[in-house]
Amino acid sequence: QCQAILTDMNQVLGWNAGHALEIKECAEYLTNIKKNTRLEKITNELIASILMMAKKIDRQVAYEKINQVVSNGKAAEKFNKMVHALGGPNNFLEKYDSHLLSSSYVGEIKANDSGSIHSIETRKLGLILIELGGGRKQINDKIDYTVGYENVISVGDNVDKSTPLLKVHASSQSDFNKVKNEIEKCFVISNSKSDSLDTIYQTIN
Repeated sequence: QCQAILTDMNQVLGWNAGHALEIKECAEYLTNIKKNTRLEKITNELIASILMMAKKIDRQVAYEKINQVVSNGKAAEKFNKMVHALGGPNNFLEKYDSHLLSSSYVGEIKANDSGSIHSIETRKLGLILIELGGGRKQINDKIDYTVGYENVISVGDNVDKSTPLLKVHASSQSDFNKVKNEIEKCFVISNSKSDSLDTIYQTIN
């Protein structure tokens, strides 16, 4: 049995993008510190689909089981065991900030106009992240796990010139300065109110 869930990729799924920053967001999710609603919806939908196929339970029961194990810490406990089994620490979620490396420089980019976020060029943001060292151009390239984007704004959000679009984690201020203008161009601001995007477009059985 197989199922495909077609999800939106026209903005960052959660708040963060980049290896360590995405793991940080997962850790905050599993420890109930904070949860992005888009990330939670897609996570719940993916897991519910697996439970429905494997356990033959209905969707509502699956949602209840998911929420229960996240809320009571059982999911976090299992995640810690998985990390430890793969050679990592046995207390990763308790001390994830000390286990995850941090970038040498963090720069903030603010909106250049007032209005509403109409669209985000996520593919271009991804390519810029590769330029920062977050991905490979050649098979032998080393990945910098500390670079990425944090607290990325979403489509439909209102902004003015004091509103941060995102924080950029880079290996140096020089690297940040090289990509700052190109990142700013990835966010299209409209004078009229833009609707937020659907999280899940279609499920194919």
